[in-house]
Amino acid sequence: MFKCFLLFVMLTFFLILFIAYKKVKLYINPISLQKEKVYVDYYVKDLPLKEISLITKDNITIKGWFAENNSKNAVILVHGIVENRSFMNRLTKFYFENGFSVLAIDLRNHGKSEKTKTTLGYNERLDVLSAVKFLKEKNFKKIIIHAVSMGAVASILAKNENPNDIDFIIADSPYISLKESALYTYKIFSKPLANIFANITLFLGEKLTGIKISRLNIRPLIKKYHKDMLLIFCEFDLFLDTKKAYEEFKSFNTVFFENTIHAMAFVWYPEKYFQILRRVLSKYD
Repeated sequence: MFKCFLLFVMLTFFLILFIAYKKVKLYINPISLQKEKVYVDYYVKDLPLKEISLITKDNITIKGWFAENNSKNAVILVHGIVENRSFMNRLTKFYFENGFSVLAIDLRNHGKSEKTKTTLGYNERLDVLSAVKFLKEKNFKKIIIHAVSMGAVASILAKNENPNDIDFIIADSPYISLKESALYTYKIFSKPLANIFANITLFLGEKLTGIKISRLNIRPLIKKYHKDMLLIFCEFDLFLDTKKAYEEFKSFNTVFFENTIHAMAFVWYPEKYFQILRRVLSKYD
């Protein structure tokens, strides 16, 4: 009887370990989940898009396109995990029509950018910083960033390294803490085993990427730079308890979209979303 129980425990442990390992590998190398290649669609087909290449501080090649406008204001668009610059096409059109030059990038290991490990925002901050450098070298006076999901985390981390050159961030659906996010996601699917799954996943993530999980906590940075930031949360999010996040940050510049999923508010509710953006952009007229 005891041997059967011991065997069951061991099999359960190795099953949890296997699932956690596969999940970490999927996030580190999410290329298999990318269904769409970089594409030009209705929203951007008439824009003066120019393909550009950037080199990050850690020598990774980042691809993107740049649509230059007759303005000293520019925006960097940063997608989330398993997406690429084309996910932001509606926003590319919106910002260009509102007088901004637009730089939309593919984060490392996504789109046409160089293939390497995905680090859920930490090394991706260097991709964002390379985009900021590109625009500063073109003498743009005001640089804002509009980013979603992992891209929003990367952008907030970039702001902390170069606060003077990033004037404002629209952060749509960022996770606040990777540790909290992992626990929240696992609780949705398996509440009794959530802590075990989360801790093993985070441990493997640290070992496979070399990145300390504690570095992927943007809560103190939100509090530090909240005057230069708009936070957007969507009601149904598998990666974050958005109602709790909204309550925590509602005294800041924060918007909550009901009846929409992670990072999709600008697709499902474009009129309301763009109205909010116009209020933000009015200071750059």
